[in-house]
Amino acid sequence: MKATFWGVRGSIPVSGKKYVKYGGSTLCTEVRLDSGELLILDAGTGIRPLGVKLMKENRVLHMHLLLSHGHMDHVQGFPFFAPAYIHKNDITIYGCPQVPGRTVADFLSRQMGDVYFPVEFDGLPARREYVNHCAICGNSDSIKIGKARIFSIGNNHPGGSISYKIVEKKKSFIYMTDNELGSAAPDATSMETFAEFCKHADILVHDAQYTPREYATRTKGWGHSTYEQCARLAAMAQVKTLVLFHHDPEHDDRAVDAMLDKTRILLKKLGSRAHCVSAREGMSLTL
Repeated sequence: MKATFWGVRGSIPVSGKKYVKYGGSTLCTEVRLDSGELLILDAGTGIRPLGVKLMKENRVLHMHLLLSHGHMDHVQGFPFFAPAYIHKNDITIYGCPQVPGRTVADFLSRQMGDVYFPVEFDGLPARREYVNHCAICGNSDSIKIGKARIFSIGNNHPGGSISYKIVEKKKSFIYMTDNELGSAAPDATSMETFAEFCKHADILVHDAQYTPREYATRTKGWGHSTYEQCARLAAMAQVKTLVLFHHDPEHDDRAVDAMLDKTRILLKKLGSRAHCVSAREGMSLTL
């Protein structure tokens, strides 16, 4: 299994010389299974360059798009995803609409057509299939793609969000973004529950948008975590690699570097042997 990051920024895209190291595109991660299947996690602006690369493969594409939720930074790149405009391609789209009467298709279609985009969502040539899946919907069965099993868990996030655990050949990759580990909401999922879901993961990609100071003074309840909370989860779950993700648009390269350094120090204090990196555009990790 190989994961490649095409967009690592949360909330809104950014650009400029201060963001060169980690990149400014919003969230999109490509996962290639050993069995050959192509998985795409979220469809922020990072999905556009991924689409350009896929088009160069010059072959029919069978893609699986797993959406964490429908907030703009996770879907805004889909109208610019070139493979969706090729009629021979097909895309299976997974997610949890979380609102009665809505579907996974609503995540993507609401930003296309009308006054928002010149192409109607229903007019896209690629074949599309939709799978409403997650524990929040009451459908907690695992998804089988190729020889991999994919499990999900509901996150602590306003409006809802879900995380995915991809397991292939006893290797596990967890994509857990837009999740507030310190949430004080009455129905919040506990740190212990998330740690059990992540137990012994080979790679845990987790939302680390804020510093502890930002969280304490301004952003508590906004649905995102601090690097400190991520370190504690990684230590509790005994994961092998922690990847800090969903970088705040206000955090330039120096700020992300500083958060990474502090996370590594904290992991050691917590007795964790986890390797820790900050996600950056173009970075690949092989399990």
